[in-house]
Amino acid sequence: MTMRARVMVVEDDRIVARDISEQLGRIGHSVIGVTARGEAAVELAISNRPDLVLMDIRLEGDIDGIDAARQIRATCQIPVVFLTAYADDETVRRASQAEPFGYLLKPFEDLQLRTVIEMALYKDRADRKLRESAVALQVAQAELARMSRVTTMGQLTASIAHEVNQPLMAVVMNAEACMQWLKDGNINVGEARAAAERAIAEGHRAGAIIQRVRAIARNAPVVFEPLDVNEMIESVLLIVQPELSRQGIALDVYLQPDQPSITGDRVQLQQVLLNLVSNAADAINTSETRQRRVTVVSAMDTSGEVCVTVEDAGAGIAPEHRDLIFNPFFTTKQDGIGMGLAICRSIIDAHGGRLWSEPRMPMGTQFRFTLPRGSLQVAP
Repeated sequence: MTMRARVMVVEDDRIVARDISEQLGRIGHSVIGVTARGEAAVELAISNRPDLVLMDIRLEGDIDGIDAARQIRATCQIPVVFLTAYADDETVRRASQAEPFGYLLKPFEDLQLRTVIEMALYKDRADRKLRESAVALQVAQAELARMSRVTTMGQLTASIAHEVNQPLMAVVMNAEACMQWLKDGNINVGEARAAAERAIAEGHRAGAIIQRVRAIARNAPVVFEPLDVNEMIESVLLIVQPELSRQGIALDVYLQPDQPSITGDRVQLQQVLLNLVSNAADAINTSETRQRRVTVVSAMDTSGEVCVTVEDAGAGIAPEHRDLIFNPFFTTKQDGIGMGLAICRSIIDAHGGRLWSEPRMPMGTQFRFTLPRGSLQVAP
């Protein structure tokens, strides 16, 4: 069954416009506006929101039908079908740039008009569903990435609690010392002040730890900005190092100084490093290696890009799994969901870089990612 559409007619010949309106009525559509000027067509489309615009290319006014169609598509996403008696190559080339949903060469019969309208409306519905699906996919990917961060942070909860507890205990101890130095008969204002200042400093340290954790776990919009890779690495390692120590895993860090800045989203890149270090610890804990050591390196590669390496001394990746580890939902962990590395690669790809793995000899794995130096043009 043909959908009844609300159609706007833009035609500089008033007799032709009347005939088109009558044709539309005969095939079951309604006309919600008629104009002969390109500027008026844009205004009418914005105010009336028709389902479809039939647009003559040659119009009265300062802009022709092609420019009017381009503006309507940009502001309203309303499908436009061009009407024209002129079909030269240059006109067709310009018209194609406005992304029309069809062409009708005047004069045309009712059947031709019905067919073009039905095809245009069908294509418009398909395009809208595709855009909605793309938006829904982006939302789902963002939520999945956030859950991946939260899951990883949850695995570090004990370590984070321990790290926060240390400065909090120091606050209590220094506050008690301050009170002791202020007791009657034992007043020492200088010592009391020093204890109070230490308590304040430890309180700020606890706050800084919490802020680092919140920054990585938060669900914030993607913001590309100039970043110092070494500083970004250090901010993540401050969080994971206590947990690695608790597991008896040594952390070696080699950061090449004076590296150029990159452009990226701090939280997303922190997530990549957090996932890779967490995976490295898991690889060590599930192996029988005596070398319980994770190594993190930053350096410039031969192409001038910034390169970050996370290396473990675990059992390594089985040869049959090497081509699968970045696939969504592939995992060798009993309680894993297989999205960590897939999300990491997606993030690095979005930053214009590359993420891959290399086996180490005789055991272990290296994960490396590169990021382009300087500015990166990011699509909105």
